[in-house]
Amino acid sequence: MKQRNPNYALAGERKGLKPEGFDLGNSPSEFTRKKIRGRSIILTTTDGTKAFELAKKSARPVLVGGFLNATAVGKKLYELAYRNNCGISLIACGKKGKPSIEDFMCTGRILEMMPVEELALSDSALAASVASKGAGEKVVELVRSSEHGQYLERIGLAKDVEFCLRINRYSDVPIFDSARIRV
Repeated sequence: MKQRNPNYALAGERKGLKPEGFDLGNSPSEFTRKKIRGRSIILTTTDGTKAFELAKKSARPVLVGGFLNATAVGKKLYELAYRNNCGISLIACGKKGKPSIEDFMCTGRILEMMPVEELALSDSALAASVASKGAGEKVVELVRSSEHGQYLERIGLAKDVEFCLRINRYSDVPIFDSARIRV
């Protein structure tokens, strides 16, 4: 894809690190206006790409969320589900096919933004919601002490972890349309 579109930026990570020959890694600090303004980005990540591939099979909108836009995503998810009279599925990518604390807690944080008393939650969704409420503002400490948080710190990405754990910094809700993510 990069060879066919040389102006596209190639971004991603393997084991948290930027692969050789890529324009950008997975660090939010690399995505400056100067580097990305007006460019399409080809993104590949260890676990996120697999989640998007699975999401392609969905006929419904696929929203992209994290701690940074949890309120906006929760509200938009609920609005779409209510308007279309359909259910909601939250995909927590995890790490190498296994659960991760940060994605589990983020799922709970997004759920907190919905009127959960009106929803029929699965046991895992209920557990994520309860865990997120229980962690409160200590979510940063929890994620930093997790296996993946410690790994990211060891490879020099502690600032990225702290940045990505900022709650509700953005109100944009990117949408994946089976080929692209658009804001």
